[in-house]
Amino acid sequence: MLRSGIAAVVGVVLAGSAFAPLPTASALAVHCLRPPGIPPHDDDRHVVILATAESDTVLAGRGGLLPPPRTGLSPWERAPVYGLTAQVARAGGPAGPQVPAGRVVLVPWSHDCGGYPVRWGATAAWLPPGATDAIVGRLRPPEHWAGGVPTIDVFRPEMVRGAGILPGLVRWKATPEELFGFRATIPTRAQLRADPWGAVAAMQAWVRAHPELTRDGSVLHDASGAMRSAAHESVRAAPSPLAGTYRVEVSRTGGPVHIIYMRTQQTPASAVIYGDSAVPFLTAAAGYQLDMYIRAHESRLPPVHPDLWARIRRRITGPRDGGDGTLHIQLPEVPRTDGTWMYSGHLSLWNVAHTLFPNDRQLQRWISEWSEAHHRNMAFADPPGEAALRPAASAEWTEILQLPGGRAVTIRAVRISGEALPSPVDQSSYADLVFAPGG
Repeated sequence: MLRSGIAAVVGVVLAGSAFAPLPTASALAVHCLRPPGIPPHDDDRHVVILATAESDTVLAGRGGLLPPPRTGLSPWERAPVYGLTAQVARAGGPAGPQVPAGRVVLVPWSHDCGGYPVRWGATAAWLPPGATDAIVGRLRPPEHWAGGVPTIDVFRPEMVRGAGILPGLVRWKATPEELFGFRATIPTRAQLRADPWGAVAAMQAWVRAHPELTRDGSVLHDASGAMRSAAHESVRAAPSPLAGTYRVEVSRTGGPVHIIYMRTQQTPASAVIYGDSAVPFLTAAAGYQLDMYIRAHESRLPPVHPDLWARIRRRITGPRDGGDGTLHIQLPEVPRTDGTWMYSGHLSLWNVAHTLFPNDRQLQRWISEWSEAHHRNMAFADPPGEAALRPAASAEWTEILQLPGGRAVTIRAVRISGEALPSPVDQSSYADLVFAPGG
């Protein structure tokens, strides 16, 4: 039971030792430029290095990130992949011990709007000779090293200060050494899943010890992203005690009672987090979002089955009498002496009112009116709903949407079974926030 608790640039890869100008920020922007940030990776190949660029480029190969070139691809897609050589002074992160001081090969990658790696569209000499910075990447397995030299794939080269691709867009206060110290504390996604708040403890301690750097564009964004990830993973760590299938009565003042049904996912989709300024110092999620499917008839609810998502997609492409909804739950829960746990929150019906109540235009308008007045269902500061989870595992939801003129929409829900939808197995955290490519 829950208790308080991420730009493709078209061109030809150039090999050679001369440093050439890189794409401008405006050129990158039209290719879905992501928010600033250096994401961690999912496993123990995540590495942070303090490195100084050399002037050489070498053939690095695709490193398993792209399939082998085939007939029919454009010359650019079939062109060889090169990397820039650099000298490492320090290495950190899970793969840090596998990167000794000395030469490495840094392979730059862009990524498409879905976060998947695509070829770097400019010169492989993506840093000028002598430029030093803290670089985050993913160490390749030894069989993909270039000439036996440790080879690192860099998925956000535009964020490396020496590259100069984002002039004026990012505030850089920290030195390369300071950035290395900070980035070496950023946990991997696997660590965040295993122990959300423990995984960010070292990073949080670094931020507290360097208050003068917390407004640095990179530090602030990355720290915020990691802390938000910790909050997301903390609420995803266990099924929601309110998950299940509900029978819902919806009425308005002076109007009929409508019966609808909803089936939630088992675990929360994401955390609810207030404000940005305190994000690096989060200690708990303010709440969570529990996704659900709402239908006018119980028989039309998505089935609970291991092949859930294929079945849901087939189901929702047919005739529909509902749609997707969200239950926002506020934390912490409040216990009562009789063993009941009380929750505050809001059940979103704004997106589905027109399909659920097609003949009750007034009810549609009232729900829309209330939702518009409360930031389209994100009325979390003062949620109008309340759930009671009783010792016998029965759950009831009551919500009254008050409107001017003595009008109100009343929602009453009773859990009729514990059947809930398996949450997506690819549900991620930091990838959602900073669009980490490569997995």
